[in-house]
Amino acid sequence: MRLIFNQRIYPKFCINLFVLVLVLASQMNAQSLQPTSEYLKKSEKTAAENLNNLLNNIQTTVYLENNTLKTFGEGNARCLKSDIASISMLNAQNSAFTNIEIIEITLAKKGDDKNSSLKASLTSNFPKLKYLLLKSEFELGKQEFESIIADFKNTNIVLLYEVSIPQ
Repeated sequence: MRLIFNQRIYPKFCINLFVLVLVLASQMNAQSLQPTSEYLKKSEKTAAENLNNLLNNIQTTVYLENNTLKTFGEGNARCLKSDIASISMLNAQNSAFTNIEIIEITLAKKGDDKNSSLKASLTSNFPKLKYLLLKSEFELGKQEFESIIADFKNTNIVLLYEVSIPQ
C-alpha cells in the first residue's frame, strides 16, 4: 500500500503543490490595475485617507501639459497631473518631482490609449511615488488601460484607473 502511494499519488501531489506555490508567488509580486473606487473600499483606512486627500484636497501640483511643466501652489508638490502626450517628460530629473506621491495621467481623446505606453522606468525620478492613476475622458475598459502600462509587476506603486467623462 505504501508503495502505491509513493509511485502514484506522491509525484502528483508534489507537482500540484509546486504549481500552487508558483501561482501564489506570481500573484504576490504582481501589481494589478484596479478601479480607484475599488481600491478605496478594500485598502486600510490610512491608505484610503491618504489617497482621498491626494485626489480631493487642494495641493501644490505639478502639471505637464503640451510638453510644458508648470507648478501651482506653495511648497513641495505631492501630485503630478499629465496629459498622455507629455509622459516622456517624466524621464527628466527635476526637483519638483522629489515629493510626488501620485501621478495622474489623463487620456483626453480616443486613440490616446492606442499610441501610448507607460513603462515603470519613467517613474524612477519619483522616490516617494505611491500611486499611478490613469484617467480616461472617454469610455475605456480595464484591458485597454492595461495595454498602456508595462513593467510595473515588481514595483510597490499602486496602479489605478477610472473613467471620468466630462459633461
